[in-house]
Amino acid sequence: MNLFYRSFGQGPHLLILHGLFGLSDNWVSLGHRYAESFTVWIPDLRNHGQSPHHPEMGYLTMVNDIFDFFELHQIEKSAIIGHSMGGKVAMLFATQHPEMISKLVIADIGPGPTPTPNLQKTIIETMSSIDLSTMKNRRQVIKQLQDTFTQRGLIDLILKNIGRNSEGIYYWKPNLEAFYQNLDALAANIKFSDYYPNPTLLLKCEFSNYITEKDLTILYEHFPLMKEAIIHNAGHWLHDDNPQEFFEVTWKFLDS
Repeated sequence: MNLFYRSFGQGPHLLILHGLFGLSDNWVSLGHRYAESFTVWIPDLRNHGQSPHHPEMGYLTMVNDIFDFFELHQIEKSAIIGHSMGGKVAMLFATQHPEMISKLVIADIGPGPTPTPNLQKTIIETMSSIDLSTMKNRRQVIKQLQDTFTQRGLIDLILKNIGRNSEGIYYWKPNLEAFYQNLDALAANIKFSDYYPNPTLLLKCEFSNYITEKDLTILYEHFPLMKEAIIHNAGHWLHDDNPQEFFEVTWKFLDS
């Protein structure tokens, strides 16, 4: 699958993988900052943003997408940052192709089951229930989202998934049907068949429950050089909640 992507800068390669409901747009500001020393690649994963839609959306499939992305763009070796769902893709990719990844940053996710499958299901159902083609402006969409959600950050995340065609008609960018059909698999635990021997940074959040003690045990078994860091004043969307600390911590790790 030929993934849409954004790229900035020069130097060693750095790949950034977003989470479910995310897209490359969410990482542009941070991407430009990393681009001071790196060639930054930020793809839209399949069924997200401007990348193609497909009914299949398992983790191994997305790992293969990234392998094809490396080959297409002649990337022999890269550091990688993966958040949430993108973190699971990054972990699997690193254990399957360790020679292709110089350093790994895992952002607020473990290999175990995702702790909020009901929230993700509610987001999908709510988005699917809103017929964007009838909306005259984003304020109308916000009003409908506020009937279900109160967290402004979550509403902003959803709003970034709105597109507008040449006729001015709004539409949902992601493949919501594929999200719904694959949600159980995306929320399930992942299993590693090997280990990743290079430096790894696990970012935990002050206000998040996405990483458990069991996750840590498994991670240290398969990522023996892993170190941990906490991003303060941040929930699961840590790169939005505290982008400055996120950048400082990851930059120190990647540029060392």
